[in-house]
Amino acid sequence: MELNIFEKFFLLAQHQKYGRFTISNLHLNYNVIGIALMKMAYNKTILIENKRVVLKSYSTQKDVVLPEVQDYLLKSKKPRSIRYWINKISRKSNKFRWEILNSLSRNNIIRIEHKKFLGLIPYRRHYLQRFISREKLVADIRSKIVLKKELSQD
Repeated sequence: MELNIFEKFFLLAQHQKYGRFTISNLHLNYNVIGIALMKMAYNKTILIENKRVVLKSYSTQKDVVLPEVQDYLLKSKKPRSIRYWINKISRKSNKFRWEILNSLSRNNIIRIEHKKFLGLIPYRRHYLQRFISREKLVADIRSKIVLKKELSQD
């Protein structure tokens, strides 16, 4: 089973015991949008001209985040800065977070538990089911960095 870059990032950010992330929600939101823009730039879907993001082509992918980010770029009347897009779209990235977590849950990598605080306020926790997948991912990244192998976009 091959994970996309968003799922790999979420596995790395996941706390192994406590059912939450090791980084704050703000950083998580910014990283998700930053990864999307970086992947689009790598695929040459967007260009950066005069410090502005320009949508070059619209690509259809089965990814969760990229089509919606492309829609935001397409709806814009003028090219805007990377900072603008990260700030604007990161406010909506809570939806992306749960879609990515649900895809990890469908692949039996994490387990999502629905709970209630004081029996009234619902919340969700997400626990790693396979610690080996996270450890394997860390070892793979480490080996690529140490051995100076070429890193792929995923």
